[in-house]
Amino acid sequence: MDENPDYSFYACNTLLEAPDGSQRPQKPEDVPDASYTKLGSTPFFQTASTTFRNFFSTELLDAIDKETGTAKRHAFEADAFRNILAFHFGKLYFENSLDCVWRNTIGAWGKTSAISKELSNMKCYRQYFEFYTDQFGFDNNSHCCLTTSYSSYREILSYIRRLFDGLSVAEFKETDLFKNVLAAKEVTDLNSIFNDLVEQYKYFESINLKLS
Repeated sequence: MDENPDYSFYACNTLLEAPDGSQRPQKPEDVPDASYTKLGSTPFFQTASTTFRNFFSTELLDAIDKETGTAKRHAFEADAFRNILAFHFGKLYFENSLDCVWRNTIGAWGKTSAISKELSNMKCYRQYFEFYTDQFGFDNNSHCCLTTSYSSYREILSYIRRLFDGLSVAEFKETDLFKNVLAAKEVTDLNSIFNDLVEQYKYFESINLKLS
């Protein structure tokens, strides 16, 4: 890091360990060592394999503090938010060496269902987009935040549409989607849920088209 001031962080590969003790690299051996300049093209990496430059200013921390005192606070606790910020201050260098082990079926994220992960990404990356754009303006990384949330909306819409084909309202109330997002609402019409999310999807589509 001292010898490469244009880099703000450095990451390596991770060995994934299953409950039975078997292990495999998270990234294949043929993924090359490389530099990355924006979020969208970056290989997924574990925080335990990563070294960061300290790029937090007092002004930036004050702006984050304002968000962590709100209902949005959980989004700003995640490592994804820090990774987005890191790209504003420099590049990432990824080295394909095994520097840590992750037992990926324990912990909150490892135990989270696929649809719950999409719901989290949908909300968090929208908040990242709004925060990042407000602080730094619109660039490749803020656009990537928007499209990531947009992509999660599409996955959720597809998931709901598949549910509609075979579930009653009573059965729908037993799904992860209902338990995580809609339990506080009186659900009497599955199509109203779908249409509500379609409207949010259109909102993202309009912003995406305008900014791109």
